[in-house]
Amino acid sequence: MGMEVLVATLSGASCQVHARENWTLSHLKSAIQGSLNIPIDRQRLAVGCKVLTDDLVLLKDIRCSCGVGEVLMLDVLVRSEEEAKFLNIIKAGKPEEFAVAPPDLRGILDIAMLAVAQKGILLRYASDELKDNRDVVMKAVRQHGSALRFASQRLMIDREVALAAVTQEGAVLRSLSADFRGDAEVVKAAVREDAMAIQYASEQIRGDKEVALAAVGQSGLALRHVASELLADRDFITEAVQIDGQALQYAAEYLRADKAVLELALQNAPSALRHASASLRSDRSFILSAVGANGLALEFVEELKDDPEIILTAVRQNSLAIHHALEQLSRTRDIQFLTQMMRLDGLALAFVSSEFTKCRDIVLT
Repeated sequence: MGMEVLVATLSGASCQVHARENWTLSHLKSAIQGSLNIPIDRQRLAVGCKVLTDDLVLLKDIRCSCGVGEVLMLDVLVRSEEEAKFLNIIKAGKPEEFAVAPPDLRGILDIAMLAVAQKGILLRYASDELKDNRDVVMKAVRQHGSALRFASQRLMIDREVALAAVTQEGAVLRSLSADFRGDAEVVKAAVREDAMAIQYASEQIRGDKEVALAAVGQSGLALRHVASELLADRDFITEAVQIDGQALQYAAEYLRADKAVLELALQNAPSALRHASASLRSDRSFILSAVGANGLALEFVEELKDDPEIILTAVRQNSLAIHHALEQLSRTRDIQFLTQMMRLDGLALAFVSSEFTKCRDIVLT
């Protein structure tokens, strides 16, 4: 299915193009070049006072939004050669040239859009008018969230713009207004990009379980910044350590002494063992259970690390755990232990004391 587009220049020249409805302006410009002999890079298309950008789709973005009839009517504004040359420089992947361009060029919509789409921070050099243009600012913050600080005051407090900025760069939350830092949806978008952005949220939002768990989804270390009452909430901590066991380190002491919570944390983070309470770290039956569930937890065993049964249990669960028992292997004199280790992993022989490497019982194991 097609659509009719009537195009006219300010000088009075015109043409009618039968276009496909899925065409972008780039496609249309090619057709205009063939009819009016205006080079593509010198065309600027507009509806009324609104200049259009090349990525817009005729039916979806232009005809429907402009509310015109069956025939789409557009104006062609012819660029100067200087403007066309500069546009091609930006298109060629040199957006930084926008920063040193003459002010009149930095105030042209489609040139600015091309520049900030490649390097959002270049919004800083756009004209004041374009810093207040929602399309330009959205394009900039979607490429570089920090570009928001160069937007107009009006757009800095625009919720959709703020959401786009923190979605691209979570830490931008720090510079947003108190209203946005207290907005659960905005904060959630920020922490999904950067877990540590939760530290910039309002006190109330830092106590929101859903937001806090979204942050943990990126890093359990985010619990460092959540409200203290959540750290003592067993249900919350149970959910958090299942997402990232490292979250355990910020849990209340009584939860770090809870075997069930520890077991959940160890499933995805053997390092969680180092954050267990002192009583659990010295509880032999618990340590045996821990390394039996995740052998790599052996790395974080402390006072019981010389226990042969604990080492054997860990290596039996995960052969890589042997790398966390090399010191014990090099100084042990327990032949029964070494024999069992050899049965589990023949490489253990490489780490035992030299006096045992010629021991027939061990070598023939």
